Amino acid sequence: MVNPAVSRELRRLPWYLRYRLMPTLASEVRRVGILATHRHCRVEFQRPVRLGPRFQLHIPDAGEFVVGPDVDFRRDFVCEIYGTGRVSIGAGSIFTSNSVVLCSTTVEIGARCVFVQGTLIADGNHRFRDWRRHLLDQGYDFRPIKISDGAVVMSKCTILADIGKGAVIGANSLVNKPVPAYCLAGGVPAQVIEYFGPPELRPEGLELPERRPRGLDLPQHGRDGLDPHELRPEGLDLPQHGRDGLDPHELRPEGLEFPELRPQEFDHPELRPEGLDLPEQHA
Repeated sequence: MVNPAVSRELRRLPWYLRYRLMPTLASEVRRVGILATHRHCRVEFQRPVRLGPRFQLHIPDAGEFVVGPDVDFRRDFVCEIYGTGRVSIGAGSIFTSNSVVLCSTTVEIGARCVFVQGTLIADGNHRFRDWRRHLLDQGYDFRPIKISDGAVVMSKCTILADIGKGAVIGANSLVNKPVPAYCLAGGVPAQVIEYFGPPELRPEGLELPERRPRGLDLPQHGRDGLDPHELRPEGLDLPQHGRDGLDPHELRPEGLEFPELRPQEFDHPELRPEGLDLPEQHA
């Protein structure tokens, strides 16, 4: 009679072949292919490294691509390096899927950084303010990017500036200004929401939005079985638009004014629309 443990391992063998052995062999084939087609530039993989399906590296000139050990490119990683650009990736970093790195200067990624699905890292922005020329004909503004050790970037983020050690970037964020170490940042554009590092390393002058005090536990509908309507003051009857024929704008506080959103003006005074008044922009 076959030992149950041995039987279980035998049944697991097809899974091991499909999801462990074959991906390892395919990764090695990709690595050899990349090295064979990039002999005109510097490409270095410190093994072990995993190059997942559809790994793409495009270096037409004399760029550099240096990868430390134990880096995992799980699938659909694309890196384009132009001119003498250089991309370096520290040991143990992970790119889950659909990550894109565009480099013409330097992109330095530290050790054990994590980039979740749909991350874009670019060291250049298109110029666009010359209305007489197409955006593609106006060139770029470049700046080197450094992402320090242990940084974590959640899904669908665009990274255009530095990220400090251990910082966390929330999903769907645009990082266009440096994020300090040990900070949680998010939004478009990304803003620091929380600092969680050592007090002595807190950036001077860092201002954070007001948050609910720790330990304050408010009842939530569904979690505590409390219906929010139970908190409604007895006898309170508010008019509703449509039901009582009341226009909500009639409840607008007297004298309340909001700034209007207007398009940014390009640097061509002769084309400025008459009466166009733009809000002051801060650096």
